[in-house]
Amino acid sequence: MKILAVSVVIAAMIGGCSATTQPDGGSSNNANFTRVFAGGKHTPVFWSKDSGITWTQGTGLGAVNFVLAVTPNGTDVFELANLSGLYKSTDFGTSWVKIMSLTQPMLGFTGFGVFGKTMLAGWDDGAYLSSDGGITWSLSTLHVSIGGIYSFAKLGNVILACTHDGLQKSNDDGVSWSYATNINQVNEGSVIISTGSALYVGGAHGGLWRSYSFGASWQPTNLNKLGINAIAQSGSNLWAGTDEGLFQSGDDGATWSQIDLGSTPIGTGIHGLAVSGSYLFAATEGQGLLRSTDFGSTWTKPDSGLTDPTFNCVSLK
Repeated sequence: MKILAVSVVIAAMIGGCSATTQPDGGSSNNANFTRVFAGGKHTPVFWSKDSGITWTQGTGLGAVNFVLAVTPNGTDVFELANLSGLYKSTDFGTSWVKIMSLTQPMLGFTGFGVFGKTMLAGWDDGAYLSSDGGITWSLSTLHVSIGGIYSFAKLGNVILACTHDGLQKSNDDGVSWSYATNINQVNEGSVIISTGSALYVGGAHGGLWRSYSFGASWQPTNLNKLGINAIAQSGSNLWAGTDEGLFQSGDDGATWSQIDLGSTPIGTGIHGLAVSGSYLFAATEGQGLLRSTDFGSTWTKPDSGLTDPTFNCVSLK
């Protein structure tokens, strides 16, 4: 089953954050998912079992809001909320149970990464690591001086963490960490994604950058003057969610064009993206959740059951 979930928190609030699993490797018209999950700014998780047409709100989350990530992992689904903690569902998002929370006052979670049994939950001062699929957690050696750890990606055997201090990497499934080549332009990076052959990292101020050398060196794309909130990939197609709308590239990021969002204003902020086959979902600022079944050529707004105008993240299982 192909899964892609790239989601991000509003950059102005805490600098940005992402939940990362592996991207969709193809561009078939046949969607390969059975559930869609969306996390709201003011409400908990919603799920859909009809490709995003109608929606139901999950139970057991109480007053949870500002959802950072909803990430499938095997038969489980994990939800991370900024101040509320980490929740787990074993029934495809219908009901949820809290499995971890922060005890430090005024600190919150900032990002989430899932790579099989290895899971990382970033927070304002560091990250928690699980090596058994979320059953047990311990404080990781990954640490930042300020700002938080916003997103994670894996290329080969290397896990990379996008932090306020810069890019850090681990060669041993998150046990030990060191700084990768610094990218001054995206030190406040908010999202990173691996496409299998390349890494893309975007920041609140530095635009989108690309590396074909496991992060040793980086080149800017021509999407270099926008705040990047989310990235999604299918085959040679890339989509970038920004504070000023949605952009698409059909040549691995060499050139970009802005996408018309139909009845939604073209400059609407995009916080999260998810893609499978020809289906593309976009979590927006103030315009709800957007759905396309033709690679982003046309869009609809599936409002049935959705009660939050702003969504931070969207994912597929």
